[in-house]
Amino acid sequence: LDVRLLERPKAYAGAVEGWQTWLKTESYMASVDGRYETAMREAEAEMKNIVRMPSEYVPLSRFLFASLISLVEGVPLELISSISEHNGFEAWRRLCADQRRRLERNQLQRVEGLLNPEFGSGVGFRPKWLAWERQL
Repeated sequence: LDVRLLERPKAYAGAVEGWQTWLKTESYMASVDGRYETAMREAEAEMKNIVRMPSEYVPLSRFLFASLISLVEGVPLELISSISEHNGFEAWRRLCADQRRRLERNQLQRVEGLLNPEFGSGVGFRPKWLAWERQL
């Protein structure tokens, strides 16, 4: 498989709404080397910093780090740029953990908005009420 035939993931700047689309990065990396599929999922699930890995994964980790550095910007870039030894699996773990926290915060805010709707009165009431009902 020639990965040049695949569309390279777009740059990611940290927007919550763009994360699900940007997760295509995992598939892209798996097309480069099939070991990425399992390794990236394991890294994402890890709760502690990833400091050790089998020696055959070190080149994969460095390539993943270089790929991620070139694919992120803004806050995500700041988040991973200080990782020592160019540990790509630790970078992936941090990106996923940060995004998971942000998604949970957004979901909580959405639930709070549903529990405390502001419909107003008059002409604007019905459209606001219908929009609120669709979100349920």
